[in-house]
Amino acid sequence: GSNKDEKDSIEFKLNLPCSQYLRKKPMNSNAFADLMSSGTLTCQSHIDIPSSNQDFASRIKTICQSYRLTVVEQINSAASGYAETILGQP
Repeated sequence: GSNKDEKDSIEFKLNLPCSQYLRKKPMNSNAFADLMSSGTLTCQSHIDIPSSNQDFASRIKTICQSYRLTVVEQINSAASGYAETILGQP
């Protein structure tokens, strides 16, 4: 006989990129500088992007769209991006 307490289940694993837990958040460069020096950032990272035939502005736009970042400032061939977690953490 069948037991009514038994439930069918399927085990599965979802691989989600960390960007799924980020959301864009506008921020001006002064507030960003204050946040960077405050020590309260949840995470910060630095990456070097290899040269490409795509212009810098296009590459930054692609990165920001892919990782849900807002450009805070851009100086020459460097840019700072910002996002907060879906829980509102900086």
